[in-house]
Amino acid sequence: MSGKYSKILLFWSLLFIVSVFIAIIGWNRLELALDGRPPEPEDTQISLNIILGVVSAITSAGGFIVTTYFALREDKRDKSMHDLQIEKLKREIEEKDLELERLRKQEPPP
Repeated sequence: MSGKYSKILLFWSLLFIVSVFIAIIGWNRLELALDGRPPEPEDTQISLNIILGVVSAITSAGGFIVTTYFALREDKRDKSMHDLQIEKLKREIEEKDLELERLRKQEPPP
């Protein structure tokens, strides 16, 4: 995998981990804040943090999946290009070998 995709994948992974962490912390804070009483306006802020954490976790997971797909696709394309180059070089070597054989046959024996 190229360095370009490695950096992007690292970014998406870290964003996902931070987002999940924020959502879990927010959920725990909301449970502790409510503790059997009706919600207050400050609890809305905690709920918003949970929602934002979950949304960003979903977004970062999607970004990670899409980036992985494109990285694998590029790797597959590079592999097929290298395979074609190897085939081309093999053919060139075969042609050179045939040419050498032809030249040896044309030379008169000493």
